[in-house]
Amino acid sequence: MKVGILTFHNAHNYGAVLQAYALRTKLRKMGHDAHIINYCNKKIQNRYSDKLKLEVSKRDIVFPTHWIKIIGKKLQNDYAQDTWKKQCNSFNKFISGVLLENSTTKVTIDDLNKMKVDAFICGSDQVWASWITDGLDPVYFLDFQTSAKKISYAASMPSNKIPTNEQSYFKKCINLLDFVSVREEQVSIALNNLCDRSIKTVVDPTVLLNADDYSELSSASYEKEDYVFVYFIHEDNVLMKCAQKIALQLGKKLIELHYYLRKDLKGHDQRADFGPSQFLTYIENADFVLTNSFHGTVFSIIYGKKFYSVYNKDDRKDNLLNNLKLQSRHIYSINNINLNQDIDYQSVYELLYLYRQSSIDFLSKALS
Repeated sequence: MKVGILTFHNAHNYGAVLQAYALRTKLRKMGHDAHIINYCNKKIQNRYSDKLKLEVSKRDIVFPTHWIKIIGKKLQNDYAQDTWKKQCNSFNKFISGVLLENSTTKVTIDDLNKMKVDAFICGSDQVWASWITDGLDPVYFLDFQTSAKKISYAASMPSNKIPTNEQSYFKKCINLLDFVSVREEQVSIALNNLCDRSIKTVVDPTVLLNADDYSELSSASYEKEDYVFVYFIHEDNVLMKCAQKIALQLGKKLIELHYYLRKDLKGHDQRADFGPSQFLTYIENADFVLTNSFHGTVFSIIYGKKFYSVYNKDDRKDNLLNNLKLQSRHIYSINNINLNQDIDYQSVYELLYLYRQSSIDFLSKALS
């Protein structure tokens, strides 16, 4: 089948671009002619620039006592600008070369009406989140005329509560899809109650692949010295302290991946210029990984690493770790660290096979 994928392929986020790569790769391995469609939601497109923006509120400008904060932000942006631009360029190169395979044609909703494919798939990622797309985007609901099959795979939104003013649109579009799946169980329950139809819960596309499937993305550039790797999807002092303690106990270098270079952490071995390939490579070659990211956790498991996922409460991470019987890898305090606990990856991968199989069966049925 010829399959067109509509997702947040152009977001400068490791999870966003790698889930797009994973879904396309899995579909091709299943024998389908799958491609990522270069539709760009305007709000998402405008979020990413090679220059850090100075975000200042009117309140900060009006009150002179807030000007010190503005100066601090300006100095922080200046400090981070060089690595930010490198990171931006790395993402753009990955998106254009790997995901879009050097196609430069941008697609509008009117083009989708005429596109000759056998099936459209929307998802994964939070494609049904109106705050991300500046209102519900009909493209990510496949709300356009086509004779092709309409399928959602691991589509998501921020919570299981659908705003009252959006419920009628959700109900209309969900009921027009031929096959429906979402990423979180809570979203499945909410949509099932609203639409009165079966909503399948499936795994994030990154989980559909094995380590070998990501080998073509590996970067030749990585740290040759033994190291502990910590990835912050958002800044967190508990995660920092856990990473520092483990690096000290193991007697290894600590490498930190931040969204942008932090001036207040000058002297730390910070990285903030990684593209998706370096992100994967540094996890693959680490002696130990710590993260508060779902996808950081996923790739730690895929690459068979010793790791900790450091967070308080997160249904998506809980679901992943519970299904693979890796609850011991979830910690929320420096006091939870136990380096004497090993991970039986043979058992984990047996569970992982079963965990992903029902999602592959969903795709097979939807595209049969």
